[in-house]
Amino acid sequence: TLYEKGYRPVSLTDYVTGNITTKQGYTPVVITFDDGNLNNFEYLENGSVREDSAVGLLIDFHEKHEDFPLEATFFLNGEQPFRQKELISEKLKFIVNKGMDIGNHTKAHNSFKKAGKEEIQTQIGAQAQYLESVLGKDDYQVNTLALPFGERPKDELLEAYLVSGSYNGVPYENIAVLNVGWNPAKSPYDKQFDPASIPR
Repeated sequence: TLYEKGYRPVSLTDYVTGNITTKQGYTPVVITFDDGNLNNFEYLENGSVREDSAVGLLIDFHEKHEDFPLEATFFLNGEQPFRQKELISEKLKFIVNKGMDIGNHTKAHNSFKKAGKEEIQTQIGAQAQYLESVLGKDDYQVNTLALPFGERPKDELLEAYLVSGSYNGVPYENIAVLNVGWNPAKSPYDKQFDPASIPR
């Protein structure tokens, strides 16, 4: 449906940095997945990617329609993304090597509505460090965040920690923070655009 209606995927990073090269006449769209469930990405016993998993579908569609770029961000929480423990490293590196992205969905997927300063930094920083340890910190930076339940801290002063902070002395910084929502996101060149509060 997206393809037929003229949408073409761009990476979340390219969107927030304004690096949009979508051809005239088409509409850029950012594709995202939360939680890292098995139906997002599953390896079968024969080593192939399950065809009707999200990754399988995206790759297959791209191979049949080269003008539909293989761009998507998978926001992962916890220490068993995609639910095949022995294949975590292989899966994350496969996604990145294919040109797709890994994002942060926090360590425990708890709401930030009532969370304090330390809890927010722990949930974001610990997960970023875990994912980067799997991917190789020098090879890949996890710098996008999808808020659990789309919930932001009630105390607006704490929202700054969604963008940057530190955990165990290691800093983190997010170039994009995603809410929930139903309105199209603003152009990155629009004065109202806020990379720290992107609807989807």
